[in-house]
This record gives sequence, C-alpha cells and structure tokens, in this order.
Amino acid sequence: MNKFFLKISFLLIIIFNISGCKSSEITPSATTSQPIETTTQTTETTNSPSAQNENTEDFKAPDFTLETMDGRTITLSDYIGKKYVVLNFWATWCGYCVDEFPYFDTIEDEYKSKDVEFLMINLTEGGETKERAQKFLEENNFEFDNVLLDIKSKAADLYEVTGIPATYFIDKNGDLVYGGSGQMDDVMLKSVLDSIITE
Repeated sequence: MNKFFLKISFLLIIIFNISGCKSSEITPSATTSQPIETTTQTTETTNSPSAQNENTEDFKAPDFTLETMDGRTITLSDYIGKKYVVLNFWATWCGYCVDEFPYFDTIEDEYKSKDVEFLMINLTEGGETKERAQKFLEENNFEFDNVLLDIKSKAADLYEVTGIPATYFIDKNGDLVYGGSGQMDDVMLKSVLDSIITE
C-alpha cells in the first residue's frame, strides 16, 4: 500500500461518520469507508468494489447507464479521462441523506471549476418514487446537475451498496479510489476531493 492510500486511510478514520439508513432492500452496513483495493481480476471479482488486489492499487469503477430526472441518459464511462466523479446513493426516506444534501449542493457548485462531476443516484424503488424525489428536490431548492434514477438498483448492486447514504469517489482514470456508507459534511467532502485532485 503506497503513501497515497495510507494518507486516505488515516483521513477516513478521522473524518467519516458511522451512520446510515436502511430499508427492506438496503440493509445495515458496517458503514466504514476506505480506499478500494482489488484482488487479481477474475470473472467473479472484476466488478466488485470490495475485492482486494495484491498486484495493483488501481480498481476500475463499475460502469453503468441510468436515466436522469429530466430524461437524459448518463453513462459513467463517458467521464473517464475528463472528470473526477462523485457518486452519491440516496433516498428521500433516509434522514441522513436529507441531512447531508445541503453540503453536496454547495460543494458541487464550488468544485465545478476543478473538473468534478456529481452524480446523485436516487434509489427509486420500494417506497421511493420519481415523483417523491422530484418534489423533495424542488421543495428544498436543490439544483444538482445530474440526479439519476436507479429504478432496479442496478448501480447500487454494482457498488454493493448496503446502507445509505453511500458515496464513492472516482479519479480521472476511472479508478474507484474511495467509497463507503455514512453521512458526510462539507469538510469531509472537501478533504477527500482535495486529496484525489491532482491537477
């Protein structure tokens, strides 16, 4: 493990809360967040964010395509080589998600000039609906550029999300460098983003 990962590990121990929401679909997680390492790639582990690798510290973020709240289609891999990406999995019934939203809203605006793209992924299933999510955003004046609808939990399954809110950070190479479940604030978001932005 190189100094970069040791730095992030230390940072995460200090800053990340152990809090999260659950539902019948999303069960409680250990709510720990850490740099991602992978095992030697095989058919079973290639798309698993929790896999570990002795040979490489790079781990490609699982790709997905989802529709946005306003009807656009977004594919994660379209950002590779262009932007850093922050994925945030959330739902309106999750109190921790609601609490952290103002911080994400503020940081998204602040980091646009630093090539950071936020993809706010709503778990649109079970008790959640597109209409409920849209009403929540409008009533609170949140104007995220990209609110995606994960209707069948396809993206959540790829990232092995077991508790929300869950946030994942992806560098410009498409490597998943940090992720996990738990509530974040502006200080935490800035600390992690500043540690991975290299330009």
